[in-house]
Amino acid sequence: MISFFAAFEAFFFRYFNFFGRAARSEFWLVMPVIWMCIIGLFIWDCTSVWFRLLDRQPFSFNPFSYSWFILFMLTLIPRFSLTARRLNDAGRSLRWIALPYGALFGTLSLILGVATALPALQPYVAGVAIAIAILGPKLLSGSGDAIWEGLYLFAATAQYVNWAEAISNLWSTIPQANLAEVSQGIGDGFRRDPAGATGALSLLGVMVFSPVISMTAYLWFMAQPSQRHDNGFGAPPGGPGSAPRRTKDINDNPFAGYAALMERTPEQERAIALRRKAEVRALYRERILKQ
Repeated sequence: MISFFAAFEAFFFRYFNFFGRAARSEFWLVMPVIWMCIIGLFIWDCTSVWFRLLDRQPFSFNPFSYSWFILFMLTLIPRFSLTARRLNDAGRSLRWIALPYGALFGTLSLILGVATALPALQPYVAGVAIAIAILGPKLLSGSGDAIWEGLYLFAATAQYVNWAEAISNLWSTIPQANLAEVSQGIGDGFRRDPAGATGALSLLGVMVFSPVISMTAYLWFMAQPSQRHDNGFGAPPGGPGSAPRRTKDINDNPFAGYAALMERTPEQERAIALRRKAEVRALYRERILKQ
């Protein structure tokens, strides 16, 4: 098993190596730490942006002004290469490297689809889209002083809002699903247009389950053991000694052939046993009985 520091050394020094091999320990010692650092820095940067708004100071729209984005970009290529080496080591195709990004795309598609499909959420989605279209260019150009003032006011007000209650009230405006009505609606749809209903349900199933399936498959591939033999990407990590050991065999001992010269017949074994018994009796009479 590779050590913690050796795993990070391989992560950075094999930056563009997409065609080698990486053991499970090399992957799992590095990737969780990298992603925890990215998420932690993202939360830190969001907190700093929030405090800047509270202090009535504009924040930067340059992504390289934030540490999480810098770390994300610096580790983008080595994360790809490490995943590729892990797939090579497990004997899997490199096409599976796109699984987590497919899961991310599926999750975003599901969120947008649900947000636009529910009538109660459509005004909020439209409002956010209009706000981005109108306010975005002005903020980027630095000419939206009134808009910055509005953001400062929003930040100052938001700290006194009970967000749990606000989210609960928003959730209560969304009509809760009635399973009987949903089942009846699906049945009516199949009776009116079987092909269209089948396609809609298939699309819904893909949107709901594809992120979970993609991430589960990705983690399963990353947890596969190394192939114990050489493949097209080299020897197993750790060298030939990493292969499982064979059980000891008599042929592994070069002196095993001489053992036959020391073998005794059953008669010889019985004679030796009788002689040892006689020696023990004689020693007992001499030492104990003093005869």
